[in-house]
Amino acid sequence: MEENRIYHLWDDHTIQEIKDLIIAIGNEMNADQTWFTTSEAAEHLRCSSRTIGRAVSVGKLKYERLDTGGTPGRGPLRFHRKWLDAYVLGYGKGGLSPVKKRLLADLYE
Repeated sequence: MEENRIYHLWDDHTIQEIKDLIIAIGNEMNADQTWFTTSEAAEHLRCSSRTIGRAVSVGKLKYERLDTGGTPGRGPLRFHRKWLDAYVLGYGKGGLSPVKKRLLADLYE
């Protein structure tokens, strides 16, 4: 039942509009950049670094830590563009719907 409602809300036209919007924003900002620092991720998402930190701490935003040779698990965070786009689409709120997964896959073919 829930899945039918999702497909009703996310028709092909809506999906194409969202893809075009994500691509346009990407073209405006850091079009060739794949990996982002915390401050770059915040700029990319047009939010604060603190918002990025909160999303990481509650598991809503996927990240990697750089190994700087110091204390393990204490290196700076890095975010892949795909993970930032997934966060915008609602990743971390129980996963992505099949339609949102398709949208994300289409963007990163």
